[in-house]
Order: sequence, then C-alpha cells, then structure tokens
Amino acid sequence: MNLGFRDARELAKVLLDRGAQADCGDLHLLRRYERARREDIMSMQLTTDTLQQLFNNNNPLAAQCAQPWAVPYQPVCTAEKNAGAPRTQLT
Repeated sequence: MNLGFRDARELAKVLLDRGAQADCGDLHLLRRYERARREDIMSMQLTTDTLQQLFNNNNPLAAQCAQPWAVPYQPVCTAEKNAGAPRTQLT
C-alpha cells in the first residue's frame, strides 16, 4: 500500500512540475515519472521475489528452518479414520 501512495505522490509531483507541457501523457513526462520510481519498484520486486524463493515449498532449507515451529498435532482428516481416537486441541 505504501508503494501505491509513493507512486501517486511522485506522479502528482511530476505533473505539477511539468510547466508548460500541455499533454500529461507525453512520453518524456512519463519517462521522468518512471525514472523517479524505478529504484523503489525494483527494491520491492527484489524483496518479494527473494521471499517467494525462500519460502517456496521446494526449498529444503526453508523446510528445515520452519520445522521447530511446526504445529505439534496432526489434523483430523476423516471421521471414520479417527473414530474413537482422542483429538488434539490447540491452546
């Protein structure tokens, strides 16, 4: 959400600083906005990409690191399979 606010703020700034430029869709004006936002957007893309790769189900390191915090119970899948077995409750 903060990224969107910064996008809107920068676009407003570029539009206010355009001077005599009548066309708000001018290529040079839009390139100025793009250059102003590039670093922030690239940083966010890198962060989300890294998090996705780190916590991907195919990442054995993430599975090893998360194992100590795993919930210590097995959920009930079917009533027939677990009939009569005590259910573990979370506190």
